Amino acid sequence: MKKDYLKVVRNFLLSNKISVFLLIIFVFQYLLSGKVWFWNIFSVTPPIFFTLIYLIGLVWVIIKKNIQGLAILLICFPFAIYSSDITFKLYSDQPSEDSQTVKVFNWNTEFWQFEDKAKFFEFLLEQQADVYHLQEHILLNKNGYFIELDDLEEIKSIFKGYTIVKKTEFLTITKLPIVKSFSEGESYYLRVDVQVGRNILSLYNVHMPVHINASILPDIYKFAVDLKHRFDFRNQEFEKLIQDIKSNNNAFYISGDFNTTKSMGKIHEVLDLGKDAAYAGDNLLNATWSVNNIRLWRIDYNIVHKGLKVISYRELNPGSLSDHWAQLVTIQF
Repeated sequence: MKKDYLKVVRNFLLSNKISVFLLIIFVFQYLLSGKVWFWNIFSVTPPIFFTLIYLIGLVWVIIKKNIQGLAILLICFPFAIYSSDITFKLYSDQPSEDSQTVKVFNWNTEFWQFEDKAKFFEFLLEQQADVYHLQEHILLNKNGYFIELDDLEEIKSIFKGYTIVKKTEFLTITKLPIVKSFSEGESYYLRVDVQVGRNILSLYNVHMPVHINASILPDIYKFAVDLKHRFDFRNQEFEKLIQDIKSNNNAFYISGDFNTTKSMGKIHEVLDLGKDAAYAGDNLLNATWSVNNIRLWRIDYNIVHKGLKVISYRELNPGSLSDHWAQLVTIQF
């Protein structure tokens, strides 16, 4: 009896090996990504990989007319979506004439070591945003150390009519009246509260630390220790941000470089707090960061309070100015 049972299980696994293999990948990815430190080894995998392997598996079982395999892949579907970054257009909010719209521009500028400073500022100004969230307003010296910049007077002369708030590498530049800024204390974000009509909007300008340092390799021990330390430190910083937002009664707008793809898991805790503005855009697959001009990863996000309208979302190519694409989002109370 037991042998017959094992034979049935074995035959089932062999006849559905591709579907079962994909189920194992997606379930492990869901259970471990963002929750277990060593799983960050696989963090460089772009989310589109999970989309592609799911579609390939789906086509395979349909061609083979494998009903059992198809059933397994249908079970896989929510797990595949979790690790993919597919954004069907969900929001089509129409602006109201009696409410003020706010245009927010988010961009990791990749340090301020310019080949063409005029082109850099021209790119910023042509967006005509009400709020600019800029990250990496710093220099990187030859020894790999960050150097803070002292050029606010120059920036003020360029952004006439704007108020500028600086904290370490963060610049929040806004036309809107500032109610309060939170530039003190150690954290990987800058919060600035602004007045929008009768409402207060809390702006969170974010840049989370990098999760992996491959330059340590091939020293496996040091790499593992560093990977664990980064995992714990990032969780701590994510928790600071999440608790700040949860304790804030204002409407909020969160944007920045999270150094996290959707397949890494951790970003879902922040996305669950509001609306992902990318769902108001026209892109099916969003990507904001490139390696050697290959753009496969979205690590920059714009998350909007659920009570706000998202009118539009666009990703903008800065050319050679940065390895991050910028995002331009229009919202409304």
